[in-house]
Amino acid sequence: PSVEGTALATPAPPAPLSREERLEATMAELVRDLERSAPYASAFYVETAGAAAQANRGERTANRQPGTLGVVFQAFDGSVFHEASTDRIDDDSLRRVARELKAGLPRPARGARTIDPGPSLTVQRSSPRIEAPESMELGAFRDRAVSILDHLHESDSRIRSANVNLSYSQVQKIFVNRTRRIRQDLLYTNVFVFAFAADGDANARTFYGNRQMAGFEAARLDGDRLQEFLSVLDDLMRAERITPGTYDVITEPEVTGLLAHESFGHGVECDQFVKGRAKAAHYLDKRVAPDWVSIWDDPTRFDANGSYYFDDEGMEARPTQIVRDGIFVQPLTDLFSSGATGIRRTGNGRRQSFGNKAYARMSNTFFGPGDMAPGEMLASLEHGIHLAGFQSGIEDPHGWGIQFTCNRGYEIKNGRRTGRVFSPVGVTGYVPDILNSISQVGNMVRLHPGTCGKGYKEYVPVAAGGPHLRFRAPLA
Repeated sequence: PSVEGTALATPAPPAPLSREERLEATMAELVRDLERSAPYASAFYVETAGAAAQANRGERTANRQPGTLGVVFQAFDGSVFHEASTDRIDDDSLRRVARELKAGLPRPARGARTIDPGPSLTVQRSSPRIEAPESMELGAFRDRAVSILDHLHESDSRIRSANVNLSYSQVQKIFVNRTRRIRQDLLYTNVFVFAFAADGDANARTFYGNRQMAGFEAARLDGDRLQEFLSVLDDLMRAERITPGTYDVITEPEVTGLLAHESFGHGVECDQFVKGRAKAAHYLDKRVAPDWVSIWDDPTRFDANGSYYFDDEGMEARPTQIVRDGIFVQPLTDLFSSGATGIRRTGNGRRQSFGNKAYARMSNTFFGPGDMAPGEMLASLEHGIHLAGFQSGIEDPHGWGIQFTCNRGYEIKNGRRTGRVFSPVGVTGYVPDILNSISQVGNMVRLHPGTCGKGYKEYVPVAAGGPHLRFRAPLA
């Protein structure tokens, strides 16, 4: 019989693996080998790339930023974590680093502690974006910065000097352990604008900053944001120093965020518990604020600067309620601090880079909403200060002292602004005293971006915020 037309087509060869797929496979192989000598092992890869544009009256530039990439291998011997990292990701270099790490591991003791690698999971996540800056020409990047600069000068003739910085950072991450293969593609866009204005003998300077998980659509300063920026210059032109004393205050969300970050942010990063450096360790499951106060850390708010899908130790991001109904219920943990304390693990294990160890770190930290409208709160204030804009903050986790500086404060009498503006305004106090004095909580939450260090190093992107708050505090 005829076989015409029945011949089988030759199967197409499998598509070649991408660089990321080859790297992931090598990492998984080396993790398996490390676990021949350790109860638990993992590997983490991170690569960053980006570009930056700057515009002022003397300079208008755009450049690709130097990228970084590298892998860190981690092995747990039943008692201690061991790590080795490299910025060379070819197979030979990775195998050499993993081999050297394995050779230095002690033999696990009988009955040594083990680590749960988590349920089996293979997943890829990519952050949302409308305008992808990585596909833009550098000229278009520069033109956006110039457009913001020109619009700023056209909007207010008092501006003598201004500087616009736009940038984006694309972060690729791969995490591998015995059961998990996790990839993330995260895009963060940043706009920072500084202006100096003068009118006769008066002068002022202010800035606007916004960094969030988004595409280039976030790189703007227009509309209401521009008008608010210019009105701040107006206010600072006539600012005076405040008379030191204890005041009733109402905070804008960015100032509320400073309080959240410095009070129940750093102070509840659980590695500080292990080191005996945090007073909060003695207040777990105890009252620290009134019933109407809640504090959260939430890396899943995907419009914010501190957002991600999985932390750098392969733990899925989830909201963590730190303070519930005024009770401190949950610190922020990483793999190490959770194991050392027995406290539930949260998705807060973060690294500055492949060359830095993971710590328990904040992501997006904020006070939860209440039920009062901001206008209603201000109208109820007989005499006090409305605090807005942040400059800096610091906390002593061991002693629970706190200090932060606000860009400006507006005097309020009988529920209205008097026209007096104070700048800068420093806030100091003892964390429990400030939290327990909170009497009103607004109903609208906003987050503001920042960069957070642990001590003098270990910088990671974060956000902080919340609603308007009313409390009492010493100001100077």
